[in-house]
Order: sequence, then structure tokens, then C-alpha cells
Amino acid sequence: MAKKTARKFYRLPEFSEAVKAGILPAYVNTWGPAHRAVIEQMYNQACFADNVGKVVVQEAPCGSGKSMLADGITRLSGVEKLINMILMTDSNKRLSDDTRTTDNYYGKLREISTDIAFLSDGDEVNAGEWKSLVMAWLVTMSCQRYQMINDDARANACSCYRYDKAARDMLRKPRDLFAVDEKFDDVTIKDWYYSDLLRYAGIIRESIRPDSEWDENIGKTAEKAERYAMVLIEDLKQEICRINQIKLPELKNKKDGQMHIDVYLGCADRQEEALKKAQEYWDDLLPIIIDIRDGIKDIKKDMRNAAENRIFSDTAKIIKKMSGKMSEKKSETVINTFKDIVKVTDDMIHGRLRSEVRDMAVDAVAASERAFALEELEKILKNNRVNMYCNMGHVRKERVITAADFLNIFRPENKVFIRASTYGDDKYDQSGQIVIYCCKYNIDLLPYKTIKTVIYDGTASLDPVYDNKDIFDVVKYNKPKTHVKIVQMDERTNRSYVVNNMTTHSMIASNMRRYFTQKIDKGEVTPEDIMISGYLDTKRNIAEAGLAWSADYISHGLEPLRISANLLATYGSAQVTGSNDYKDCSYLGKIGANILPNATIFMQLVCRSSETWNRLVEMEEGYRAKQLQLIFTNNGNWTDFREKIDDCTLRTAMVAIIQEINRLRIRNWCERPEDAWKYNITVVWAWRGRKQGTYDPETEEFTEKLIRNVMEYFGCDCRNPADYEYIPPVVCKRPVAVERKKTMIARLEEWYDGQKPNSKFTMTDMAAGVGVSRKALNSYLSRPEYEYFVLKIRGENDCYVSKAAGRVGYVYTVPANPDYKQGSFDMDIINTAIDFYARMEEGKLFTLPEFAKMLNYPVDDFLAEIKKSENKDFYNMITEHVAKKQEETNDGEVVDLPEDEIIYKKPRTEKPQVAIKTENVEKKSTQKNITIAKEKVQVKTGKPKKVKYTDEELDSLGVSGIVELLRKELTDNNSDNYGDCKDKELVGFAKACYFSLYLNGEFLKLTCPSPTNCNPVTLPIAGVAPSAIYHGMQKYCNYRYN
Repeated sequence: MAKKTARKFYRLPEFSEAVKAGILPAYVNTWGPAHRAVIEQMYNQACFADNVGKVVVQEAPCGSGKSMLADGITRLSGVEKLINMILMTDSNKRLSDDTRTTDNYYGKLREISTDIAFLSDGDEVNAGEWKSLVMAWLVTMSCQRYQMINDDARANACSCYRYDKAARDMLRKPRDLFAVDEKFDDVTIKDWYYSDLLRYAGIIRESIRPDSEWDENIGKTAEKAERYAMVLIEDLKQEICRINQIKLPELKNKKDGQMHIDVYLGCADRQEEALKKAQEYWDDLLPIIIDIRDGIKDIKKDMRNAAENRIFSDTAKIIKKMSGKMSEKKSETVINTFKDIVKVTDDMIHGRLRSEVRDMAVDAVAASERAFALEELEKILKNNRVNMYCNMGHVRKERVITAADFLNIFRPENKVFIRASTYGDDKYDQSGQIVIYCCKYNIDLLPYKTIKTVIYDGTASLDPVYDNKDIFDVVKYNKPKTHVKIVQMDERTNRSYVVNNMTTHSMIASNMRRYFTQKIDKGEVTPEDIMISGYLDTKRNIAEAGLAWSADYISHGLEPLRISANLLATYGSAQVTGSNDYKDCSYLGKIGANILPNATIFMQLVCRSSETWNRLVEMEEGYRAKQLQLIFTNNGNWTDFREKIDDCTLRTAMVAIIQEINRLRIRNWCERPEDAWKYNITVVWAWRGRKQGTYDPETEEFTEKLIRNVMEYFGCDCRNPADYEYIPPVVCKRPVAVERKKTMIARLEEWYDGQKPNSKFTMTDMAAGVGVSRKALNSYLSRPEYEYFVLKIRGENDCYVSKAAGRVGYVYTVPANPDYKQGSFDMDIINTAIDFYARMEEGKLFTLPEFAKMLNYPVDDFLAEIKKSENKDFYNMITEHVAKKQEETNDGEVVDLPEDEIIYKKPRTEKPQVAIKTENVEKKSTQKNITIAKEKVQVKTGKPKKVKYTDEELDSLGVSGIVELLRKELTDNNSDNYGDCKDKELVGFAKACYFSLYLNGEFLKLTCPSPTNCNPVTLPIAGVAPSAIYHGMQKYCNYRYN
């Protein structure tokens, strides 16, 4: 009980009354009108507004007085007993600050008082505090404890018993106010290995022992719980098998990898299907059991044997249990009823009836256990919490999944992802392949539908947590801006890099210390003015570099003198989100930034947005699995969700950085503009990025975008030296190409053009060639504006790329002539057209558009090119012989045809009859084939001997004869290594071993064995003379390959 002190109020005071009475401190009266208006509006909203149905998010700026306001409101609750309130924060220290007045009022009596319940005061919570929840006026706890406690305790904390005048009795009612100081973690993500789930099933079996199992049925409850757990795990196992069988599509411009991951789908549907199946068995078995009972009943009692008596007795009990609808029965009753039917069949005579009834009953047991497994397991675990805790001492300190975590995986409201396998490039360590990711949306735990719920968060309008307008109502307040200067040390400090390169990190930390040492020597700053922040993994490096010490660091006496007298702040801790320990600091030394992985960001997105979740689930299975593979390997910028992921990643990182910067003296409210200099700060940030304002925005990388957005938030101008200073890289120097300010695409083009024809490379080779990481290169090439370059290196229909075996991934081949264009022998279109026209079959009719298509050249570009003055002779040559340029209309009028419909004709020329020399070639008139004499077989050593034929000889052979002649030359030159050239399209192993020259519609196609490293050659033959076909393909066939 509290001290006997007269209450000051019997109703909630107005803001001015609260200040006057000392509920809020008197120094509020010294604030300016804008500052006072902010705190007054927040006070009125907490005490008088009625906002049930939505979470009100007060974007109260740092330094506006949130802790002072929380202390005053908790006094109205715990001391004045005017508000039934629950208060939560993200740290016990902040919770202590927010309840200081109330804590001092109760003093030592708070341990026995039922008016307050401090559940996160650093002491162990006793049974009395748990029981006093429903009687206390004020309940305080951390956000973490609120999420961890069970539903019953959470319901008790959010309600209370109060006297109701109308009912003249104590009634249970919801509390008046639910307040959260600082952000409430809206999404909890936990990952477990498949073995963790199997192990927990074993822990269930060895830890459950209810008091009721003292003399009999020992171990039955544990056995039942283990069986239900295994039923759920079997359903999960079914999904794992499905995911491993997914065929991942080979998407262009996407990272190659070997991870199979998908959403845990169909659990609720399978449960519902099992329930329907159980209902069908329930309906089908009841009349059968009645018939069995009636059959026994017809037998006189003295004529029945013992088995028949048991059947009669057991069926009567079963019929009684099955009376009424199955949906009205308890799940345990349904399962036990089906099991009783199985037992009845043990006494039945072997036969068809027994077999059918037993099979149906066994299936019914399996279906009912699947339908009610989650419900029954949850009930057993809840009823045996105490005895389970007493039998888990051997695993309590290990990483063991809890009952709530296990059940959350199978709850339909949670979002679950299963990584069924991982191999090759996507496997980063030696840990297990099968991982289950369970994502829980904690906002559903907030009682905003029944209790006025308020969250105080200084960066609410920027934070993606509050994007859902159906749940959150953000109220924004403005604060006078004070000056921030950003000093950028251009060094590579992302976490994944520095953790694996600690020596580099130490050098960067030493350079930062040197910067601050110069400032200290000049008297511009003192060690008390400096805050240092960094990654938790690097705290020892930072201490040994002489920047700052963490709270648990033990000195060895050899470190340089610390340049910061304050403790090191690590990313993700309360020191960078809600601490006031650095409120007098004017300098921040910051190494790196807390950037969440794509997978974490995406899992948060699907929990917050049902639209994003539905979009994912509705995708085709293979495509969805490929999207998730890319996201969970941190390559989300290649997926359909890249814009959402980039936006959420950027804003989440900005929130963390802004909260960190606001730990310094900038957090204080500047009441007078002339005093603004007292709150100015400087942020020395070691972070990768080119100097702001000097690079092409189209080439901006994420790290540069992040620092630019942070500067814009604080109003920094990169052109003003007072706002921004750039320190070039000293430790992690940039490649020379970047220093020359070449764009990335220019560097890629230069590197690719410098490769030798037929050479092979991977994306890793290209990344190393331009001086960037493979991940950065893949990210860059995923942009739509560079799709042309990706198509260039992949070729048409991916003809220049192949999937290598094992872990190599994709291998690219530089074509023999990178400028080669299918259907042309020279990229100069006029020379190509002249050559093509000369070899065109005589007498052939064509239009200009048809001629352009024969060249595989754009029609409009071709017509424009041939009409240029320098190409007039060629134009006159092909248009000299017109076959048709006019036509007669239906009215008998003769009109000129449009230019693109005029028909031209290749003129014929008289040819002298020339006989083919019989000693070299023997012509067969029926087949027009050529047989090369033995003396014409080319020598297999050195360069091949070329046999020259006249065009007249070649034209007389026809297309089929030319193809056979070319195939013969190719075989003679390469048969010792690759055998005979084939005359059809090859597949599989044969394609990798043999040459193949064959007709494919209007094209002649040559494919080469894999060892030659040669690309396929395709030659158009429609309307082309046989001699022209020979000359076009002969250079590829009369050649000896390695």
C-alpha cells in the first residue's frame, strides 16, 4: 500500500493545472510558445482524447520533453489514481526515467503495493506482482517483456478491476491508456534449423510430467504431445520436399545460385481438408457402429462370448459419444472416439467388415490428429508449463526453440519461409541447409481496438513501420532546425567487409582518431564532447585504436589514450536509439552504418503489407522461388520487389542514423535563434561514397544515396564547406578508373571490347576487371537502362552464355566477330548489299523491303541509306530492272505502285557451258552431288589446302550439293579429332562432340563441338545462289580446328 498522502485531484487536470500543481515541472513555463504547444497537445491527447481503433503515433522530436511528459502522466496514474495506464519502453533505464516521480513516491513500499506493478525494474518479478496486475493503476514493463509473456498475462496487464457505480460491484474493464515511449518492434523474425524442431519434439517427450500421472498413465501426456508435434513436423516436411522439386527458371540478368526457398503454403488448407475428412469418417462410421451394436444385440446374452460382450459395451459408449454434430465435440473427444473404434475392431472376427472398419478408423485417427494437432499441442504445452520448466535444466542455456516459437511456425496468421536446400554460390558457411524463418507481426498484440494506444517516436513519418494508414495515425510536430556538418571519410566500412578485414578497420579507426586528435590539439573539442559509434563485432578494434571503450572492455595497458571520454555506442543497442548519455556531445565519430539485409527487409514488408504478401503468394511457384532465392541471397534489386526493398532499406537505415545523431546536443530544443550555435554538431562518418555533388546521379550507388538523404534531412548543402567536407580514401582506395570519373558502363564496355574473340569469362572476372565486387556489378547491371549491354554479352537467345557444371555458374563467350550481324557478311550495309545482290539468283523478283529483310536489316534504315547521294550508283543498279511498277485498278485506270511495292528483277546473263574436271570432281546428274577425288583430300597437318571451283561449277550443284560439299570439307579437315560432320541438329552429348551442318528452313546452320569454343554460324539461303552459299560458309568449313 502507498503512503497516506492527500490526493491533489479527483479529476484529470488541464495542462495548465498540471503545470501549476507540479504534476509537470514548472520549467515548462519558461519554454517558448511553439515548444509549449507541442507538449500541451501531446498531454491533451493522452489524457482527454478518444482514439480507440487506431494507434496514434506522436512524432515528438528529440528534446521536446517526452520523458518529462511520461513521468507526469504516470504520476496521474500511479499516485493520483486518475488513469488506468500501462507504460512500455525499449529499455529499463528509460522506463526508470519515465516513472521517477512515482517510484520516489512509493519508495520501499512499492514492493508490497497493489497500486503499481513495475515488471521491468531490474529485479526478478515475483508472484505477487503478477497477481497485482489486474488491481494496479499503473503497470510498467519493457516492450520485450510484453511480447514474451503469454496471452493470459498480457490480457491481465491490459485490463483492471474497478468499482462500477451502476453495477455496484467490481467489474473488469480495459485500461484507459496504453503508452509506448519509443518505437515498438513491429515484426519479430526468428530462424530455426529443421533439427531444432525435431529436437524440441524430443524435449517435449522428456520434460512433460503432469501431477495426474502419479500412479497410472505415466508418460501418456508426453507421448501424445510428441505425436502432435511430429504430425506438424510431417506437414512441414511435406513442404520441404515440394520446395526441393521446384524448377528454378533461368532468368536473364539475374544472379545464378543454388538455393531453394519458398513460402510455407497450404498448412491451413491441409488442416481444413483433414477436418472435412474426419467429418466424413464421423458420418460414415456412426451407422456402421450402430449396425455392429444391433448385430450383437440380436444375440442372446447367454449366447455371447467375451469378445462380443466387449464389442456391445464399447459400441454403446461410442454411439453415445458420437451423438450430435462432430463440430460440437471437443477435439480430444473426436480423436479418442476414433481410437476407440480401432480398439473395437481388435475383438471383431477377421473378415471384410473388420478390415473396412479398421482401415476407416485408422485413417480417421490420422485425419483428426492432423486437424487438431496444433490446438491439442497448444493446450498440452499450456497446461504443463511449470513441470516442463522443472525438467528442462539440461537445455535451458542452449539455443533451444520455445513452445511459443514452435507453435508460431504453424499458426496461419504468421508468415513462414522455408529454405529447403542451399548449395554452391548461395551457401556462405558450413551450417545446415534447411532453415525455417518465422515472421510474427507484433502490432496485433497492441490492444488499440479496445484501449487508447499512443506511441511516441521522433522519426515516425520516415519509418516504414507506420506505413499502414489503416492502423497508424501519425501526428507530426516541427522543431527549430540547428546546424549539422557532415565530414565524410570515403572508406569501405560496410559490416560484411570490416568483419572479414579487421586490419583494414583498425587502420580506418586510427585515421579517425588522428582527425579527432588534431581537433583536440587545436582546442576545438574535448574528449567529453565526442561520441563514438560502430559495429558490436568491432568494439575491440575501436578500443585498441584509441577511439572509445565499451562498457565491458578490459584494458591491457597498451592502447593509445582514448579520444572519447564516453562509452562506445554500438549499432542496434539502446545507446543509439533512446539514451540521453550523449546529450552534451558536439561531435560524433561514426564508422559504418546499420543496414539490414534484403531478406530481413522483405520479411518485414510482407508482415506489414497484405498487398505485398498476396502478390508474392499469387506468383507462379517457380518464379516465386526464384524471387525469394535472390532476396535471401541479398540480391533483391533483381526482383519484382526491388523498389519496395530499396525504399524500405533506405528509410530504415535513415531512421537508425537520425536517431543516433539525435543522441547528441542537437536533441535539445533551441528556444532562441541566436542560441542555435550552442546546439551545432559535427558528424565524422567513415562511409563509402564519392564526393557529393560531383557524380552523375544516374550512377549513384546505395551508400551515396544514403548519405545524400541524411544530409537533405538535416538541411546540409554539399556545396557549402560549412555543411559538408569530403576526405578522400586513404585505406580503401578507389580504382583508377573511378578517379578518372569514367562511368561504370564505360568501363564495362572498354573491358569487354578488350577481350580476345572466343575467350571465355564469368561475371566474377568482369567485376575484377573493372575493380568492383561481383555483387556491385550484378546490382549495377540490373538497372533497366543497361539492359542493352546485358543482351550484348549474352547474345540473341542467350547464344553466348552457358551454364557450367558445379559451382562455376554462368560462362560467357566473346564472339569471334563481336560486330557480326546475322544475315550479313560485312557491317557496312552498302558493301553487304552489293555483295549479296551480285550473288543473288538470276531472274529473282523482289521489292526493296523484301531485299532489306533478306539482309536482316531494318527496312526504314535500309531505304534511307541507299538513297544517300554517295550510294546513288548502287540504288540505280538495283532499280534499273523493273518487273512491275504500275497496276490497273478495278475501274481500268493504270496507277503507279508505291515505292515499297515496286517489283524489281535480277537480270539474267548468258553463261558459257563449262564441264567439271573429272579428275577432281565427278558429277552425278540425277542427284547433283560432288565426290571429291582422293588427291583433293586436304592434308591434316598445317593449313588446309583449298580447292577452287568456279561459280558456274558450284551453281550447277544446287543447294543440297553445296551443303554436302561443305560437310565433306569439314569432315576431311577435322575427322581425326571430331569424326564425321553430321547432317542434322544434335542434342545432348552428341552436340558437344561433333560438327553438324544442316538446313534449317531458310537458313544453313553450323554447330561446333564444345572444345572448339566456337559459336554457331547461321547463314540465310533464301533467294541466294548456291555459289554465294558456298563462299559464305566455306571459310568455316575449309578450316582445321584445334
